[in-house]
Amino acid sequence: MIAPVVPYGFTGIMDAYPGCFHHSRNAYRAYVRAVVVGLATNKFKNIILLNGHGGGQTAILSALAQEAGRETGTRILVVNWWSYCADVTLEVFGEDGGHAAENETAYIMAIDPALVHKGRYKRRWRLRFRRPIPGARIPSHRASCFTKKVRVI
Repeated sequence: MIAPVVPYGFTGIMDAYPGCFHHSRNAYRAYVRAVVVGLATNKFKNIILLNGHGGGQTAILSALAQEAGRETGTRILVVNWWSYCADVTLEVFGEDGGHAAENETAYIMAIDPALVHKGRYKRRWRLRFRRPIPGARIPSHRASCFTKKVRVI
């Protein structure tokens, strides 16, 4: 079974962009914990959390998997998709890639090319960002406006 996605993550790096926000570490942790414990309560014994985000979220999921796994007697594995695909990304693109970089865009195009909006791509974004709001933090990855949200159920 593939459960529905958790549509929001724990990050503040995209706050400078219109429409982006994050919630607190505690709210994220409590919600994901409730989902994992709920699955375990319903007799799921092996749970894989496929993480599509880095930073603090990775640490939260790793700690939560250990804690909830011990508590419920469930095997919980956190897979960071970019680590899992790193060797292929390096081989094909010659670089690590990142959020909405060549690797994510190519993987989305493999699912459905219509999900990528090539007209939104600006060549200058490949090398650096412009600050969207004066004083805003610059993300270390490419802007996520190139792809539509994908939800696999």
